[in-house]
Amino acid sequence: MQIDDWTGATLLDHIVRVAVIFAAADGVIRPEELSIIARSAERRGLRVDPAELVHRLLEGRTPSEALDALAAHLPPNPIVHRTLFREAIFVCLADGELAQEEAELLVTFRERLGLSELYGRAMQAWCQAMLSLNATGVALIRDGDDALDDALLDAIADLGEEQS
Repeated sequence: MQIDDWTGATLLDHIVRVAVIFAAADGVIRPEELSIIARSAERRGLRVDPAELVHRLLEGRTPSEALDALAAHLPPNPIVHRTLFREAIFVCLADGELAQEEAELLVTFRERLGLSELYGRAMQAWCQAMLSLNATGVALIRDGDDALDDALLDAIADLGEEQS
C-alpha cells in the first residue's frame, strides 16, 4: 500500500491513510496514535509495524502534502467524507490533546471534504466525549479496551464494502 496507489482503494485503505496523516500532523507520533494505526492496518489485512507504515505511506512528504493527495482521490460520497473526518479527529485526540498543527490540518481536511464548520465542531465534541467515556468501564482508545473501537471499525468496514 502506497499513499499514491489508488487502484482499487477501499474505505479501509483511506482510513489507514487518514490515521497515518493525522498521527504525523504534530510531528510527534505517540503510542496511542500508533495503536490506532496498527488497528486500522489490521482491519485492512496489513500486519506491519505501524511506525514502518507511517514511513512507507508518507514517503518523505509532510502530512499536509499527503492530505492533498488523499483528498484529491476520495469518492464524492458524504458518508465516506464524514467517516474519514471522524477518524481524523479520533487520531488527533487519541493522546488527550489537540495540537495546533492537528487543529489546522483538521480545518483544512474539513474544508476539502465540504463539511461545515458547525459539523466539524460538533463532531470534535462528540469524539472527545466518546474518548473520555468511562462510566461503564469501557473507553474507546485511551484505556486500551478495544471493544468499542473494534465495533466502530467493523461497522466502517461494512460501510466500505457497501460503497465499493
